[in-house]
Amino acid sequence: MLDVENATAYLRDRGLIGQTLFEDGTLTVRSAARRNRNLRVEGPDGRGFLIKQPDERDVASLATLRTEAAFYRFCAVEPAVAEVWEVIPRLADHDPERAVLVLELVRGAVPLASIVVAPTGPGELVRAGQALGHALGTLHRVFRGVDLERGPRLGWLHRDVPWALTAHQPEPDLLASLSPANAGLLRILQDDESVSNHLDALRAAWRRDTLIHGDVKFDNVLVLPGGGVRVVDWEMVQIGDAAYDLAGALQDHLLHWTYSMPVTGSLTPAAMIDQASRPLSSMRGAIRVLWYSYRAAAGLDARLSNELLRRAVSLSAARLILSTYEISYEAERLSARSLILLQLAANVLAEPERAQVELYGIPQELPF
Repeated sequence: MLDVENATAYLRDRGLIGQTLFEDGTLTVRSAARRNRNLRVEGPDGRGFLIKQPDERDVASLATLRTEAAFYRFCAVEPAVAEVWEVIPRLADHDPERAVLVLELVRGAVPLASIVVAPTGPGELVRAGQALGHALGTLHRVFRGVDLERGPRLGWLHRDVPWALTAHQPEPDLLASLSPANAGLLRILQDDESVSNHLDALRAAWRRDTLIHGDVKFDNVLVLPGGGVRVVDWEMVQIGDAAYDLAGALQDHLLHWTYSMPVTGSLTPAAMIDQASRPLSSMRGAIRVLWYSYRAAAGLDARLSNELLRRAVSLSAARLILSTYEISYEAERLSARSLILLQLAANVLAEPERAQVELYGIPQELPF
């Protein structure tokens, strides 16, 4: 397992950094752990590498890391998807024997999540939303033109329905490893017949019409100095429903809004909303621009785009449930904030048309 002590030696042995740079000690190495045991290796000019490696005990991450590497290699050599190459990371090296993936750092890029939390200038979030909408719309349009079913180089792509749509029907082996908080979350889902029925309906309506990222959220979007974006962390890439990617972007606005509220027993729900440091009203412009930009880049007609948006709004509730599950992964009990997120998801599932307008600020009838 690579660590901060041996990462640079590994990169030198793989021919990714020069001997002089290694000896000068000009590289800094720090942990950037998320789902995997990531390391960030960076020089003084911002150039460097992100080393991704799964926990040795995590068999699933071994497979998803291979999937991510295969996606980058396909995009690098397939002319039909050249547009997608502009919005994804650059693969520097893949060492399958040691299960190590090395990506080039993007100089000057910052996570979209940090811009949502603390924008540095007027319009910055709107510009980022526009770039993200264009990136996702381009991805889905380009891969609609690729033979996903018969293409021999895409056989590694899975086609499963996301776990978020089956969370209320967990497999027995999952129940044995649940945290107390997540066990409570699943009980809430199973006890709410309306939520369960809506999730069943979304699962039945699931489409497999393009390639999707599968885990769109602000942490997986890097905003470039010039205003573009790179969508990162493609471990969950699959053939699936374009609306699910759009749903991930929508729900993260609600997630950040909720997390900016003061949640205390002394405040009413209305007071919590009023005191949010990141009010939803300040995000709606970015949400609308994201959708308009997506619609244009995806090249869908009015009927198809409106249908996709309706499904994306409903699927954003499933993504909220998934986010709540991830937040509660090691918790002893569901927090008050988690309960708010679950209620918000239930509300979106019950009235998606209202959620589209009142939460996301997107009119029902859009001009074309």
